[in-house]
Amino acid sequence: AGTRFEQIELSAYLMVANITEDADSLAAALAGGMGMEAAAVLDMPHLLIGTVVEVVEALQRRRERYGFSYVILPGEAAESFAPVVERLSGT
Repeated sequence: AGTRFEQIELSAYLMVANITEDADSLAAALAGGMGMEAAAVLDMPHLLIGTVVEVVEALQRRRERYGFSYVILPGEAAESFAPVVERLSGT
């Protein structure tokens, strides 16, 4: 992209998107199958797991770190992510 990089809108497809009060347990379950630590799973840019507040904070951190302006959710996660969208849109 060279000099046009600032004009590019970056997105990320989320393989896992889950609103839960127990992110650590879900991350640990996923980590075992991937040969990773649970903390590393929670930090992966293509997985998004946590409470609404945790997910909002993770999305904001990822925007700053990677420049993602939007994410693409798996269809089954859309309804549970409505509160996340509400908080991020300021409505």
